[in-house]
Amino acid sequence: MGGGRCRLTAAEPALTEPVKTVAGRVAEDLHVVDASFACEDAEGATISVHKLPAQLSYVDEARGVHTPSTRTKLGLRQRDHVLFEVPAGKDGLLRARTYDARTGEPTGPRERRAARLLVAPAALNSRAEQAGAAIAIAPWPRLHDRALDSFLDRLAHTLATEAPFETLSDSPEGHAAVASATELYQRALTKLAPKLLAVRAIESREGQPRLTLRLEAGSTSAPLASFEFELVVHDGEPTIVRLLDLTATRNDLECALDLRDVRARGERALSEQHTGTFCNALGVALPGSCSSADQTLLRDALRIGTRCGRDGELGLDVHEPTPAASDFEVRLHRGRGQGVLDSAPRYTVTLMRSGLVRFDGQHWVSARGAHEGRTSQALLSALSGLVLRLGWFDRPAHDVARCPNDERGDSISVRAAGRERSVRDREGCRGGFSAEELAVLRRVIERVGAVNVWTTPALSPLERDAEIWVVAAE
Repeated sequence: MGGGRCRLTAAEPALTEPVKTVAGRVAEDLHVVDASFACEDAEGATISVHKLPAQLSYVDEARGVHTPSTRTKLGLRQRDHVLFEVPAGKDGLLRARTYDARTGEPTGPRERRAARLLVAPAALNSRAEQAGAAIAIAPWPRLHDRALDSFLDRLAHTLATEAPFETLSDSPEGHAAVASATELYQRALTKLAPKLLAVRAIESREGQPRLTLRLEAGSTSAPLASFEFELVVHDGEPTIVRLLDLTATRNDLECALDLRDVRARGERALSEQHTGTFCNALGVALPGSCSSADQTLLRDALRIGTRCGRDGELGLDVHEPTPAASDFEVRLHRGRGQGVLDSAPRYTVTLMRSGLVRFDGQHWVSARGAHEGRTSQALLSALSGLVLRLGWFDRPAHDVARCPNDERGDSISVRAAGRERSVRDREGCRGGFSAEELAVLRRVIERVGAVNVWTTPALSPLERDAEIWVVAAE
């Protein structure tokens, strides 16, 4: 493979029913999984997974399953996306290592029992040849060795049970890091009752290994708090050097508590007022229309929702000093995806300068038809600043003749200071923007409008954010 490598960035089930392929074959014990990859060649240049001189296969050695991807047969031409038929009942391709939050015990079997994905050179025909020359992409996090396994087990046990932690570090600063993390962890156990402690990243930054753990209310829930440790490895044994950004971890916990409380207030109000409609106040459902909702509760929900979003991950600055233009308005229309499986939400959401959010759900959403919500002026200003930094009105326009007029691809429209422009996220339609830039802007719009309240997908992603497992050639 020339030293190239791929990361498995996302994997989600595409169908819930037994698969019927284009060729007409029905497989009663197989389901389709849509996997996404980020690949680079030996020189480090980004390439599409479809341009690898290889065949991708799902391999379950325990059950004797070896199935090639159906990327060509199903006609899925999107960059980085591949379809796999996976035996029903498997946990999925991206299950991260998790521990029971209260006991610190592992919640599942070790990686050696999991299946694998293989990127094997197409020129090799036999499975033995492929296995000898393949890049193996582990569906579970590919951990390094038994020493790291043992270290993670001891760390999880210490955080959950306050067990002695001397073996986790050999420095005073490292001991202080474990003590601080354990104190915050125990507070979270008492106040928030998390269910899982998940290993979300083991990576190297500036030559120093880093480990990220997340406390979660459930396998598909947003994290309650993250702990990031800097490690050092001596003679193959990892130890903790320090806890990074302790303030951010404390803020995570405070936000989790505030969000829990304001959502509980909203739920009580909904149970007391059976209006049949609700106002989406940055993720908090309030009874009735936004104009008739309890204004104190509405203000609290907007304040907490603004402060507690993970906006740094989106490049969104909630302290943007320049307010949005008086006529600022953003509309996102989610179109049909480029693939053959129509299992993505389709809707239109409009964010207005007044803070009003209008949503019209059309397909694969939990809330069909017209709904309304509210967002904060701080988030609107942050969104406006992001749009201006992108040069929304200054980049070249797309060639209309190259842009098909159908439902495929998202459309984003922005109006500000008397100017208006729409861009389609589709090949030939993006003008001077990249697909990645438009995808980030879409996620920001969804965050500012708290669209997830209305668009819970029919199938929960297995682990949409598990982009950190780097797999190199063996």
